[in-house]
Amino acid sequence: MAINTERPEDWLCKNYCFYYKPDKNEEQRCRCYNLAQILTEERPQWRMKPLSGAFDSSFKKQFLLTQICAFCPFYIQDCDFTSDKPPEGCPPCGGLVFISDLLKRGEIHESDLRLANMKDLGDDSYVSLSRNTSIKRLETDFIYHMTRDELYEINEDALDFLSKCDGSSTLASLAPDREFLEFCIVEELLTISREKKRRRIDLVKSPIPSLRYLEWLVTRKCNLSCAHCYLGDQDDSEFDQQMITPLLDEFTRMQGR
Repeated sequence: MAINTERPEDWLCKNYCFYYKPDKNEEQRCRCYNLAQILTEERPQWRMKPLSGAFDSSFKKQFLLTQICAFCPFYIQDCDFTSDKPPEGCPPCGGLVFISDLLKRGEIHESDLRLANMKDLGDDSYVSLSRNTSIKRLETDFIYHMTRDELYEINEDALDFLSKCDGSSTLASLAPDREFLEFCIVEELLTISREKKRRRIDLVKSPIPSLRYLEWLVTRKCNLSCAHCYLGDQDDSEFDQQMITPLLDEFTRMQGR
């Protein structure tokens, strides 16, 4: 297949997209149209590769939905693939087939797509701490990824920038250090969005020494009798459920992990 032009219509839409109509001038493009261009700028040879196999709709579907489909102009009403119960045999856009195949081959990684996503959304997009991330002010300051239970130590400049990443400010207005920004995007510490979605950021200092973990024994109804157990005999006592939320809130305010 010879490529006579750099237009994605020729190497992407025509070859991968079920919905492509060569005689129709579409004003809107699927989101993958832009991302595929960005991803192949330095690796144009990817455009020449045939698919490695049939499209697998379950492969990294949630990741693709959040990174690509959620920002696509067809996402709201015209895309059956993103529905909870897509029609049988429903094909996605050709760009999604292409990008999914690159991921499956190992030609690109999730971090490459996150950076392409940031580049496509541009400096007018809003930046926020990711859903699984918070700032922890322990003996020193950290940004914390909860699901990985991983702390990243940060300096005062990074703390100042991250404390403003509540989803209400654009990249252009914050003007972050680009290398640090890309690191945070790759590590899933920050997310980028076209829409303003404000979240609360607490900057309370922890007590010293900090209390980082909470071991919580919510019941003594265990039906085992391990010789090494320090809880004593089984009984019917349980933690008061009405105390659960206040206790966790207090632990969070103390900067617990």
